[in-house]
Amino acid sequence: MSDRTNNLALPYILPSQAQKHVTHNEALQRLDAIVQLCIVEVSSAPPSDASEGQCYLVAEGAGGSWSGKDSMLALRQNGAWIYIQPGRAGVASSPPRANFVFSAAASGARYRSMSTVLFL
Repeated sequence: MSDRTNNLALPYILPSQAQKHVTHNEALQRLDAIVQLCIVEVSSAPPSDASEGQCYLVAEGAGGSWSGKDSMLALRQNGAWIYIQPGRAGVASSPPRANFVFSAAASGARYRSMSTVLFL
């Protein structure tokens, strides 16, 4: 059995695990980021003024601490970045801009405005 769930990659609490609250809190952080996903913007570098809880979609060719994290969701949590691989497909809001859909494939995330694409 894997130590993470299949769809959202949430960590399981294992039978003999110490500090179970750490695993539970990690799962809550991931759920908080991806349920009703709101992406501030698509960016190739981490913003210097990111607020706690803000989520960004890492652009292709990202640099700095986002180097090698292309097409991942970057969530600011407890003063650090948590990276989440997007699922197969999803819808995210990006206020005040339009909502957009994204799909994740082996070649990276693809995203388009909801005004352009309704279905993947």
